[in-house]
Amino acid sequence: MLTVDIDDFKKINDTYGHSEGDRLLVEVASRMKITMRAMDTVARFGGDEFIVLIPEIDSESQVEVVADRLLASLRRPLGLGSETIEPACSLGIALYPAHGTTPEALMVNSDRALYAAKKRGKSCYAFFAREGGTRLPDSFSPA
Repeated sequence: MLTVDIDDFKKINDTYGHSEGDRLLVEVASRMKITMRAMDTVARFGGDEFIVLIPEIDSESQVEVVADRLLASLRRPLGLGSETIEPACSLGIALYPAHGTTPEALMVNSDRALYAAKKRGKSCYAFFAREGGTRLPDSFSPA
């Protein structure tokens, strides 16, 4: 399970207006849907947060490939108002069954990982770790 949050979304709404913020939400959803496989589920969870369910993933390295591909898709420039921005999103990742065996546990743990990623920098991801923390990928470098 991935939890995806648009970085600085309030600032985008405040700068460009809520209609442009809504347009960004639609564009992010569209990019996620295009980037993910047909068997994956992308859902807006509320506000500027999305949940992505990725079945049939066998390893953390496969999830890292998906996360990198998703972040690259979301970073593509987008015109808002009279300016062009590069949207930034952060991702939190929880794996079944290592990080939870229920939907609720996976949601809580992917959300914890999301906030750890946001704390470390924009446009990055982190995995939940049972020891109470999170783990950044070995190749971490914030955009």
